[in-house]
Amino acid sequence: MSHSTPQVNPRISSAGSAAGVAGSFLKARGVDRIFALCGGHIMPLWMRADAEGIRIVDVRDERAAVHMAQAHAELTGGLGVALVTAGPGVTNAMTGIANAHVSRAPVLVLSGVVPRPQENRGGLQAPLVGAAAAGDHRPRREGSRRRVAAVPRQARRPLSRHR
Repeated sequence: MSHSTPQVNPRISSAGSAAGVAGSFLKARGVDRIFALCGGHIMPLWMRADAEGIRIVDVRDERAAVHMAQAHAELTGGLGVALVTAGPGVTNAMTGIANAHVSRAPVLVLSGVVPRPQENRGGLQAPLVGAAAAGDHRPRREGSRRRVAAVPRQARRPLSRHR
């Protein structure tokens, strides 16, 4: 009888990667679905969420992803999550982000970034990304993947609805 090593899909990010940390965090917060538009910049998180057992609701437009995440949050009382592609995907999501902010719905919008070899070359309007957290009106410089360790500390704050 031969002993075999379990097969691991090399395309799925490890638990210690940024996608792994985000996927584990979402699962721990009880997120059961993500509304997303498929794109190369977000595939590591897409694959990790699927590996964590989080359902992916594939949409055709970033605005729809955020509006669906908002509706899900308001109907369930949980966190609504949208995953959008980098650059123009974030721009397309801004209407939904603004609407979720005005509604004070607990919505988290995640986006990819340009690959490291393309950094600082203007790929997909990389220098600035829209503020995805409701209530945060300041654009942030790309670079959050270097501060992955800080995410769990910042995310421990309880989600609350301020209606």
